[in-house]
Amino acid sequence: MLQDYLEKKIALGHLILEINEVEIITSTGIGVLFEINEEMNHQQRKMVLVNPAVRVRQILELSGFNRVFSVEDTLEKAIERVSKKS
Repeated sequence: MLQDYLEKKIALGHLILEINEVEIITSTGIGVLFEINEEMNHQQRKMVLVNPAVRVRQILELSGFNRVFSVEDTLEKAIERVSKKS
């Protein structure tokens, strides 16, 4: 369900996910984000997670995925990140 939704969004270009209302993320959720992120990288597009809740941010940091995913505190910073040429 989430993966289908995200795959449709990928077709539009870069992907910015505001996840401030996500209170917890499971390994399955991280796995879906990882797969989508890999696909985005393959297509030379960017995925940015915006303003994760404290608990989600902690899970990303403890699992090391904060180094895999682009994470920004604000939507403006996320837009700036995807706008940069790399």
